[in-house]
Amino acid sequence: MKLISDIDSFEQKMNKLNGKLVTLNNEYLFLLSTTLLNDARNIDFITIDSGYILTFLRFFFDKKIDLITGYDFFLLAKKKSNRKIIIIGKEILNENKFLVLDNNIIKINAVFGSPEEIFDDLVMKYEYSIFNDSLIFLMLGAEKQENLAHLIQKKIKPNNTLIAGLGGTWEQIVDNKKVPDIYIKLKLSWLYRTFYFWDKSKPTKIFRSIISFAYYPRFLKDLT
Repeated sequence: MKLISDIDSFEQKMNKLNGKLVTLNNEYLFLLSTTLLNDARNIDFITIDSGYILTFLRFFFDKKIDLITGYDFFLLAKKKSNRKIIIIGKEILNENKFLVLDNNIIKINAVFGSPEEIFDDLVMKYEYSIFNDSLIFLMLGAEKQENLAHLIQKKIKPNNTLIAGLGGTWEQIVDNKKVPDIYIKLKLSWLYRTFYFWDKSKPTKIFRSIISFAYYPRFLKDLT
């Protein structure tokens, strides 16, 4: 498992990345410390997508890591890679306007259901060859997207393909939710999103973020 934290190095290696990539946030780290722990060894690359994680690493471990978010990753991949981009995720408001402007992107609206049901729908509608020589972005949320990535790798076995789990990044890409620049500059976008976009799921997410802190020492050991 390798951390992609150097943008220059990432740009140079963009067309050589193959396997599985996850964009790590606290929700994923919580799952990694519980149900997904056995799958950690199957992850080839990770990026850091959480201000919580960066703050915690810097404050408690004196470890500074550059931030490459799912949004950054997508833009760099779109700009630097020669491979086609396939996005698998739920349909988002305004996405058709975005897709019309970029016909190099294939958007597949995932059916509602389990990873197995989504996979079955994919193989029913598309030839396996469509997944070769591509960057597959799964924007389905932690655990569901990782399980789908495992099914694609195991059963389709695409060639020259990187499968990346980017969670809710598609909403950011089509500009559904904007975080003010000052919060982005101060690396506090997580704080803005937590309170400005408050809903009933937030207490659970905050609780999971706190619990996930206990897993940092082990995660850092595995990473290094």
